Amino acid sequence: MEINKIYHGNNIEVMQGFPDKSVDCIVTDPPYGINGEGFVWEEKSYKRIDAKWDKREPDYIWIEECIRLLKDGGAIYITGTHHNIFNVKNYLDSRGMNFNNFIVWHKPNGMPIKYAKQLGIFAFSCEYILYYSKGKPLNFQYNSLKAQNNGKQQRDFIILNTCEDLKSGHPSQKPLKLMRKFIIASSKEGDIILDPFAGSGTTCVACKQLNRKYIGIEKEEEYIIMAERRLKQSILSNMFTAEPKFI
Repeated sequence: MEINKIYHGNNIEVMQGFPDKSVDCIVTDPPYGINGEGFVWEEKSYKRIDAKWDKREPDYIWIEECIRLLKDGGAIYITGTHHNIFNVKNYLDSRGMNFNNFIVWHKPNGMPIKYAKQLGIFAFSCEYILYYSKGKPLNFQYNSLKAQNNGKQQRDFIILNTCEDLKSGHPSQKPLKLMRKFIIASSKEGDIILDPFAGSGTTCVACKQLNRKYIGIEKEEEYIIMAERRLKQSILSNMFTAEPKFI
């Protein structure tokens, strides 16, 4: 198992080659299974995600492998929307993982719903993050989180625009601020962080910034190229210096 590397391939097959309890924390943004649903609003520069990788997962073998690789007491953060998050939660519960938080990420600049009135629905403005651990969390950095929040306890509601970083070209790129928050919350410098859906490498870049070791896995070569380009940049922008607001 090589560290500080993004593996190209099927994440299940790659993870099966790693030893048990070999990573300290997992932070990942899997496909949501949207399957091209949603609306295109060209005049407002909003577009739906309709990519081959964003299809419903046939099973959760990848989660099973994550559980095997995670050290006792280690944390796992998984992002999602209503398309997938409850199925993922049910699976984690069935495997005896320890539920810690259901985190809400509110996006003030979230995509509007063009036909919300006709459909009779509220416009979506949130994504969700499941925070579980393998047993009781043993590495939660309470003081670090509190120090970044003006001396106040961190809460489970994040206000952060969809992407304040330099855009890489990936259609669902997550903000560095978001991934940095979870990495800081559940790891120390030198720990190994795994992202089995590395995409354009946001988790890996956040690890590099925070002096953590990373292992990414991505099956699309074009996204690996994006990720490696981002990792090679010596100065990534000062946009990540302010942490997301928790209230």
